[in-house]
Amino acid sequence: MGRQSRRVRQDLSFIDRGLKSITLNMIIRQYKFGILIAIAFTLLLYSCNEKPTDISYNMLSDTLDIVHTNSFERELIKKSESVYTHQRIFNAGAILIGNYEEFNSFNFMRFETMPDSLSYLTPDDIDSVVVTMYPGRYALGDTLSNYIGFDVYQVDHYWTNITTLDTIYEDPTGKPYLTDRLVGSWEGLITLKDTLAPISFNLDKSLFSEWLQLQPDTNAAVVNWGIAFMPKENCTSIQQFRAYQSTEIATETTLKAFFTNKDGEKDTVSFIAAINKSFPSAPEPEEGQLIMQAGVRYNTNFDIDLTSIPDLSGIHLARLELWLDSESSTIGNMGVDSLFHISVDLDDETTLSSVGALDRASGLYTFYDMVLPIEWTLRNGKEQTLSVSFVSYNELARQMDRIVFFGMNAADTSKRPKLELVYSTRPTVCNK
Repeated sequence: MGRQSRRVRQDLSFIDRGLKSITLNMIIRQYKFGILIAIAFTLLLYSCNEKPTDISYNMLSDTLDIVHTNSFERELIKKSESVYTHQRIFNAGAILIGNYEEFNSFNFMRFETMPDSLSYLTPDDIDSVVVTMYPGRYALGDTLSNYIGFDVYQVDHYWTNITTLDTIYEDPTGKPYLTDRLVGSWEGLITLKDTLAPISFNLDKSLFSEWLQLQPDTNAAVVNWGIAFMPKENCTSIQQFRAYQSTEIATETTLKAFFTNKDGEKDTVSFIAAINKSFPSAPEPEEGQLIMQAGVRYNTNFDIDLTSIPDLSGIHLARLELWLDSESSTIGNMGVDSLFHISVDLDDETTLSSVGALDRASGLYTFYDMVLPIEWTLRNGKEQTLSVSFVSYNELARQMDRIVFFGMNAADTSKRPKLELVYSTRPTVCNK
């Protein structure tokens, strides 16, 4: 038993010496590996302190110049003007009728297809034809009295979405658009409140009877081209009415006829307006005046000139500021539009644009994010036209507010349009 214990102690002693030997070898190897890493790191640091190659040397020694400038310091805005752009305000969901100061709007309307089965009706068979219209919440002018009056005339010429205010008074085929045949009228006060009552007027029974008889024959001498709503001169405002493609079908303009049918019974038939087009008009802007007016429509353009900016500059900030001239503006009861687009055309189908917002407290419109339009202009000739346009279709087609900006010759120089730029240059590359 004693010999076995001594043998076990000898074996354990041998194992312990072996483990110590292995541990010492591992420490020596790790130490050598650490020395190698230190040497490699020292060589790397040493190589970084060497002179760079000819290619990289110029890049490393180059510097950037950051420049902050604006159109008060340089002639970045070469020209500004209000421009008239015809818009096809057709089936916009609402129409505009009335007069206010030098603003005016009338409307053409045509009702949906009428059935051949009623072609037997004569004016004697018809008790009445009632047109019902639903006022919208928007009005421009004296909205306290809000007196509206209009006469309705027969339209006797083909018209479409491309018919303009100028062409309707031309006589291209010997047949005018408007006749002197008065077929209805309405006048009264419209109180603007949350819920607006509809208005109604009687349409000429003979005209309705003609529409029924002529509807099947498109080659007839007289075709249903609809009616025109012409405002009376003593209107005090321009009123919006809901129409075809209104957001609420139940409030579209309707025509309802009450008649005696073939069986001698009282009967009714209803139609909604199928197409409509408003023809708004307004005086031309005064010289130097910058305006935006929906419906008419006038836009504001800026011709910018970046030739003073060095080639290959990097644009970091581009901002346009426009001040609202509230005293010269004519705003309806819905308040001034707070958003506008400003864009530059890349081609016939593509634009780069930015949205500007109004600070109502100060009256300042700011277009913050204009880097892309300015950057594109800098690399494509350095001269371009920036166009301000409406963001909301509601303002574009269903209202007539005239929003005026202070122009380049404003007496208060701080209110003039300002284009502000922050850009960087590399002196050894950019041309000064």
